[in-house]
Amino acid sequence: MSEHPLENIDLGVVAAPRAPVGFADGVLARFATTEAAIAVEKQRRARRATWMIGGAVAAIAAVLALVLAWPRDRAAGSISTDEPRTVALGDVRAELAAHAQIEWRREGTTLRVEQRGTVTWNVPAGQHLHITGAAPVDATNATLRVEVQMNADRKTVGSAAAMVAAVTVAVLAGKATLGDHTVDAGKAAMATPGKQVMDLVQTDDRVAIVLVYPANEAWLAGGHSIGPRIQDIEHVLSHLDLPLGSTVGAVMYANGADSAVQPKPSGTYRGDELGAPARYHDKHGSDLVAGIQAGVDMASTQHAGRRLVVVVGDGNDTDRTDAAKASLLKTMADAEQRHVTVKAVLVREPSSGKPSLIEAVGLDSTDATNRSLLYYLRAEIGLPPPQRTSALVVYAGRGTWMTKDLLDALGAGLEGLQLPPGSELAAVEYSTGATIRVPWEPAPAFKAAQLGDVTDYADHLGSDVVQGVVMGLAELSKQTLPRKTLVVVGDGNDTNKDPGLALGELADQAKRLGIVVHVINVRGPDSPEGSVLGPLDPHPVTAAGTGPAQASAVRSILDAIR
Repeated sequence: MSEHPLENIDLGVVAAPRAPVGFADGVLARFATTEAAIAVEKQRRARRATWMIGGAVAAIAAVLALVLAWPRDRAAGSISTDEPRTVALGDVRAELAAHAQIEWRREGTTLRVEQRGTVTWNVPAGQHLHITGAAPVDATNATLRVEVQMNADRKTVGSAAAMVAAVTVAVLAGKATLGDHTVDAGKAAMATPGKQVMDLVQTDDRVAIVLVYPANEAWLAGGHSIGPRIQDIEHVLSHLDLPLGSTVGAVMYANGADSAVQPKPSGTYRGDELGAPARYHDKHGSDLVAGIQAGVDMASTQHAGRRLVVVVGDGNDTDRTDAAKASLLKTMADAEQRHVTVKAVLVREPSSGKPSLIEAVGLDSTDATNRSLLYYLRAEIGLPPPQRTSALVVYAGRGTWMTKDLLDALGAGLEGLQLPPGSELAAVEYSTGATIRVPWEPAPAFKAAQLGDVTDYADHLGSDVVQGVVMGLAELSKQTLPRKTLVVVGDGNDTNKDPGLALGELADQAKRLGIVVHVINVRGPDSPEGSVLGPLDPHPVTAAGTGPAQASAVRSILDAIR
């Protein structure tokens, strides 16, 4: 049986790049010429057959090279799209909103663009973006969102900048210029013909968040290993969807307190800046009060409508005397005077029955033990609840991987999702091939028993995760709810050892369809090292250990999609 992950699967969900004008005619002409040559030289059929095979292979290789390179290696071109789309123009990345249009021309390290609609540009160092309009936009080493509004009678992108009605620039990272006006990170400005560039007034919805967490080995290990809790914190910092101009930072505390991540625009956090787990080995102590004070100091330097310090940990300080309580109360008073709100999310081992220092002084706190840190942090920040959601879980059904702990956690997590009213839920299982295990139904109607018993998976073989993702995206593409989420649960491996190209295409398609993808990598006893699912989710949750640790990771990511 073939192990090709895409065999017999409808790839209508994967959109291929457009070929250049005349491309198909050229290929057909080549084959027509070949047919004529064969007819003339039938007596040399054997030699011709050999020549034809070589020529066909070369032609296919040329076609593949052209398609894979399109449009990165082109010097000029244009794109008009009816749905969101991401393209790479050399080293510059453009995320086009629906109904956006661009024409570009590359001159050395400068990308010259005429634009209509909204595009988010990521311009690396050494590259220069120049957008024409009512006032030109220039940027390098920056991430910015540019909206170009056209006069009503302007139908297509052209070179007449006078037809531009307004240009709005919002800088997410770095800086840009709009005409001769500099726009810094977190700021926005607008240019209209015949008028001076004006700064747009920032609303008070900007949030400055500083996450304060324990760096001591005992808490990070949580009875298992350091990795999962560090990854939970990384996941929070990289997945918060905050208003334009918001910042995130982090302070760690053990024996003393130190800055872990200096405040930066929330959308630019890479997800790997807290360091490898080895960074935290041999760190001891829990100077909680010092950590909170350092967080307040950091947050107070940020310009935002709300400045928030969120403390994560077991809520205790190395010093458990009344002096520590007095010191924490003083820090809280200092925070209030500096207009910084302090809240706590308690993540701890089973309680001994005694209140933590944070609880003893009455600091606003939520108990998130064995729950999703991201979910509780969203609640503490006060972000609005998500919209109605179509949530689909693609999970591994291989018998040697599926344990009772994992199946119970998956079933309990799905049953207890508490999605917004009107949300829908479905599940796809993959092993050898993929199948819809639970068809679409109202989310509250799901019961864990619908996934079956662990014995139902005992004879399931293979790990065709690509087929599972293809089926999942196809199912989600049919849904009409405003929010779509795909969760992939498995050991991060596919029967095909090198599915990277297919997964990259599927990741691009998910983005175009507005589907958010979360990955949970849970190693089983026969799982090889590593994961092939990086293109789908650069910041997956990875479960270390067995049993409860794996089950906790599954519950965590399921909570996060609420």
